[in-house]
Amino acid sequence: MTFVVTKTFNTEKNARTKPIFCLKVAESDQEIEECLKLRYAVFAGEAGSRLRPNDANVDHDRFDPYCQHLMVVDSKTRKVIATTRLLMVEGATQAGSFASQTEFDLSRILSQEGRFMEVGKTCIHPYFRNGSVVTLLWQGIAGVIAQHHIDFLFSCGSISLRHGDSYVNSVMHYLRDTHYSSSALRVRPRIPLPKNTAPTTDDVVLPTLIKTYLHQGALVCGEPHWDAEFSLATLFLLLNTESMPSRYPGYWLT
Repeated sequence: MTFVVTKTFNTEKNARTKPIFCLKVAESDQEIEECLKLRYAVFAGEAGSRLRPNDANVDHDRFDPYCQHLMVVDSKTRKVIATTRLLMVEGATQAGSFASQTEFDLSRILSQEGRFMEVGKTCIHPYFRNGSVVTLLWQGIAGVIAQHHIDFLFSCGSISLRHGDSYVNSVMHYLRDTHYSSSALRVRPRIPLPKNTAPTTDDVVLPTLIKTYLHQGALVCGEPHWDAEFSLATLFLLLNTESMPSRYPGYWLT
């Protein structure tokens, strides 16, 4: 099922000179391809991820065909400037699992009563990384949550290991003290991050994606998965949708 936004959004004071954005779920193969191209440009070009090169310049994996692809379009240029993908339990059943199950044992999470949705592959064109576009994506997520009666949203957020062991230890120390879930909602990483004894610091700057989820009320559900290929420590984040801020109404999705 496809949901289309029934209005566009002017995110600036001067509508004559500033862009207007449209938020929707991709409806065609061409729109999905545009989302995958943006992902490739951001992940392979800017982020330096070691994606396999391909003639189409798209980032894709086996889960994409079973996902809804939320997209923000610049109404003037018709270019996709932000995207994220949404995988519900029906799609995960067809795909064989949720994407995050490749990194974590989710037995305790999926034993909870309720409907689940996984959010992943979020990226925004560097020129449009402002609060307005982020807010639009969250409004779209809220709309899909309302339409599908989702009880739990989850995603993965990463900590770069390139900043050193002290930084990783500081982030994890802060999260354990302030945002960890109860033991009933813990996950087990497939490859645990090796322990180290580097000192921690009091001045902690959280990765942007993790900080964004925590602001919505998400919990960190245990220790990170070690992604040695990309030098990342990946955390599993769980959000009870009842705790989402009221500033993300989904009523305008039809």
